[in-house]
Amino acid sequence: MKCNSCGGIILDGSKFCMYCGCEARMELSCSHCGFKAIPSEALFCPACGMRLTLKVDDYWDNLKIGDYYYSDGSFSTHLDQSKTCVGIVYSLETTVEEKKHGWTHGQIVALEDAGGGGRYPWAGSWGALLAAHVDKWRDARRDKNGYLYSNSIKYGAFAAARSYLALLPLGKTSGWYLPSVGQWVAMIENLGQISIPEDSFGRFDGDKNWRSKLEFLKFSTDVYWTSLQKGSLYSWCVNMNGGNITPYGKSSLGKVRPISAI
Repeated sequence: MKCNSCGGIILDGSKFCMYCGCEARMELSCSHCGFKAIPSEALFCPACGMRLTLKVDDYWDNLKIGDYYYSDGSFSTHLDQSKTCVGIVYSLETTVEEKKHGWTHGQIVALEDAGGGGRYPWAGSWGALLAAHVDKWRDARRDKNGYLYSNSIKYGAFAAARSYLALLPLGKTSGWYLPSVGQWVAMIENLGQISIPEDSFGRFDGDKNWRSKLEFLKFSTDVYWTSLQKGSLYSWCVNMNGGNITPYGKSSLGKVRPISAI
């Protein structure tokens, strides 16, 4: 925030300016139309009516799918170019395991692939079962335990997800991890408005516009790993070339798109 007296940049929430000592009055500016001097308690811009960038500690009830989430822990409906956006909200739910740690508000997906778009094997010994495995598509579709699996596996695609460089607000998130099948389904359905029914056997290419609907997430025409195994030799992956979720050999190479609970 900026001091209204001297113009110095001071920490959000400051009561007094560290440069001139004057009392700090926090005001907002609209990232959509640029209107300034909006009172801090305002939720909408008085000039254009757009919802303002919000402080998550105070306004979690306003969080919605598609919002931009920033490195300072705030979020907004319209992209605020003055902040560092680290992800897009794709779900307003978190898992039981995540709730235990206080991450109860939802999940975000990273804006880019991990490792600068590199390709990685799934993990570990190709003939070993390193985590829970689900053989049937209907069951895999419901599995959202990517955080749990990512805590137990330290190699390959899992390591790439954890080392993704976009900085999250300290202590406010789960950190980046590899999404499970059900989390990928939620991401595709909620952000792309594409249906993946239980009887689809993982296919979402029935929607002829599926590529354009997901274009803003900058997916490559490649396979993306999930954190869920299918037997000892295969793991589930999202095929962004064919438009389906399918088993893929663990020793093969695939892309990684991290997510985080908030």
